[in-house]
Amino acid sequence: MEKVKFEVELNRILEATRVLLEILQSEKPSGMSGLTIENVNHITVPRTVESLRAFYIPLFGQNSKEKNIITAEDFNHFEVVDIYHSRFSIYLLNDGAISIHLLIGKEYPYAIGEVWSNTLGGMYYFCNDVLPKGLPFNLLDKKNRDFSYMHNRISDVTRLAIATVSLVYNLYSFDDIQVKGERIEDTPLALDYINSLKEKIRALGNSVVEAIKILGGFGSFI
Repeated sequence: MEKVKFEVELNRILEATRVLLEILQSEKPSGMSGLTIENVNHITVPRTVESLRAFYIPLFGQNSKEKNIITAEDFNHFEVVDIYHSRFSIYLLNDGAISIHLLIGKEYPYAIGEVWSNTLGGMYYFCNDVLPKGLPFNLLDKKNRDFSYMHNRISDVTRLAIATVSLVYNLYSFDDIQVKGERIEDTPLALDYINSLKEKIRALGNSVVEAIKILGGFGSFI
């Protein structure tokens, strides 16, 4: 079967992340601190994962051939990857902080996707002011004094993109995902909460790409 691929610009993904976190925080039920979304069998990854061992090994295996150069276009091109034993954990804290984690693996879960509301400002700064000057990024140039900083931040951006786009993709595309509250008694609230978010996302466009772009477009009004 042909792989599902699509393109969304990184700046639009950053804005979509900001809007998504705002919606999750503003509509969270009182007293509910978190939830999980299980039965996630498909995630979306940017092309940058092909160059970063922390991503391509758990996704594609040890024998995968890595790319040594990361370009600006690699952040904009996405592919849907079939994966098992994957779930989202969403934490909704009383101080307004919120985080989304996409975990893969059953015995030793690994955070392949991750975004925190309290670090999003730093991600904007890096993507707009630092990243363009460092691209294309050569993973063989480890003598560069900024290598570790750039490598780690590129990994952070990749995790953000995976978390945001994968969550929107799953909410838009599937009805068989399973929602659980962090506490058993919160599960009905969590289910209504996610169903409401699902309806909002599906109403944004005729495709998941359109929905992501429109969601990101709302960022200029927040």
